[in-house]
Amino acid sequence: MNRRHHPFFPPFQLDLANEKLCCGAEHIPLRPKALAVLRYLAEHPQSLVTKEELLEAVWHQPYVSEGLLRGYIRELRAVLGDEAESPRFIETASRRGYRFIAPASVTPPDIPGENRTESAFSAATVGCLRVGRETQLERLRELWRAAQGGRRQIVFVTGEAGLGKTTFVEMFLETMTRVEHQVLWGQCIEHYGLGEAFLPLLEALSREGKGLKAALSAYAPTWLAQLPRLLSAEEREQVQRQVLGATRERMLREGCELLEALSADVPLVLVLEDMHWGDYATLDLLAALGRRREKAALLVIVSYRASDLALRDHPLQQVRQELLARRLCADLPIDAFSREELRAYLDRRFPNASFPEEIARIIHRRTGGQPLFVVNLIDHLLTEGRLRQTEKRWSVEGSADDLERGVPDDIRELIEHQLGRLSVREQQLLGVASAVGMESSAVLLAAALEEDPLAVEACCEALVRRSPMWMASGVAEWPDGTVAGNYAFRHALFAEVVYRRLAPAYRIVLHRRLGERLECAFGRRSGEIAAELARHFEEGRDFKKALGYLQLAAEQAARRFANREALNYLGRALELVDRLPAEARIDNRLALMELRALVHRVRCETWSE
Repeated sequence: MNRRHHPFFPPFQLDLANEKLCCGAEHIPLRPKALAVLRYLAEHPQSLVTKEELLEAVWHQPYVSEGLLRGYIRELRAVLGDEAESPRFIETASRRGYRFIAPASVTPPDIPGENRTESAFSAATVGCLRVGRETQLERLRELWRAAQGGRRQIVFVTGEAGLGKTTFVEMFLETMTRVEHQVLWGQCIEHYGLGEAFLPLLEALSREGKGLKAALSAYAPTWLAQLPRLLSAEEREQVQRQVLGATRERMLREGCELLEALSADVPLVLVLEDMHWGDYATLDLLAALGRRREKAALLVIVSYRASDLALRDHPLQQVRQELLARRLCADLPIDAFSREELRAYLDRRFPNASFPEEIARIIHRRTGGQPLFVVNLIDHLLTEGRLRQTEKRWSVEGSADDLERGVPDDIRELIEHQLGRLSVREQQLLGVASAVGMESSAVLLAAALEEDPLAVEACCEALVRRSPMWMASGVAEWPDGTVAGNYAFRHALFAEVVYRRLAPAYRIVLHRRLGERLECAFGRRSGEIAAELARHFEEGRDFKKALGYLQLAAEQAARRFANREALNYLGRALELVDRLPAEARIDNRLALMELRALVHRVRCETWSE
């Protein structure tokens, strides 16, 4: 094949004749499937390629597990030096697929590598600036090797906010690019009490879509019943008949058997992120997975903030201690950057100019080596013009003492500085987003702001380019057919700081508008987001609606045999009864108490069995 038809996206070129990826004169080895995925994406630049289309094109069947596909995407990003959060080559369209966004052309008829060594960025300097953690990574690799051999492993990754727990897990997954594996990734979010039953696992399974439908039907019909979007109306009825009379124990057993079955052919990594917000039901499943003795090529990675466990008296601590006592899990604490790790970060971030040791020492002393603080502080100093590159060396504007005096005391104060540099409109946009949560769609933000969705989406896109705390996050699609860009805070701390700045009265208005727009969008499927709607309406002081959605959330939890979560929602609903008009209190209290008694009875019957 003539080389002039080979896709070229600087500094890389696909050599299709020899099935190789080149960077200049260097040949970069890739597994055949990874190369096929890259080729298909590069041959469809700027176009959305759905997961089903990609699976059909490369595997010739659309129902391969999407976890395998994501593993190859991670391999490609690691090789290209790409970042999922701020991509230059492969962009994720949330829940839909991928888009190759790099400017691509056919290769000119020259010698590979000629006159290109200085073009763009090298693969080593694009994007990924992850450093350190070698001891923890090696320990995790040991556990992964044991899991591959059929000895299931549970690992608790702990560290405070901003220390890089998520980045650490991503670093580990990037080292697995030469080993076939699949990944399920679920994240807990802050809700009432201890969160929605099985939320991180259902989110992970739902994201896999039809690729897991056959396995769910065969091994875990009680779980398939909780994912109605995967089923036709006829299939839903059939599954409901199949799970009639099911119990909590059956759902836990089927959940374990499903994960074991998925790991039978290809080793499986299950990531449960932010379990300090996790629910009882997921913890029960975690404990059950740890106790089972069947062989399984399964690695479960659980991340959490230790301080949040203590503040909330969270049951995860008890589960962890029980598993540790039986030697059924391992702990991996994540610490702040050492001076050497900070030095390595600076060398990788600024590869073409040396960074003075005195400045590095000040940054480490003032940040305590907290990675999130380090990264954002350097961004802040660059934006302020206080760090400047002269020839091949970075220097500070003014004296080192002036630099140290001007550094914010902590990450929250630094975030306040960054917010102050944004326009009033941009700050208002982020304020609304913080009321939504970590992630929000442009159309939802527009509803709260009472503005045109296209104008708000344009503002979101501009803010992605201007602010280090905001990023694009694919596309949101609602049951009413609404489609819009999705955006997210890069870290929970950003959302927390922004939300605290909102005036109390404005918060009430925002939450009510958000609840009303989501309620309209989901219609008869509002039960899917009942806990989220309850939060918005309670914060928006519409206690009647909040109470109704708490009851709906309780009923949903009960259908998942998560009785403790159901009782938690009902308890909160009973607290809200006194906020209703006097004439509505008795009937609502009686209805809630009846439902609570029913849940208690079912729970007692389950214990007696």
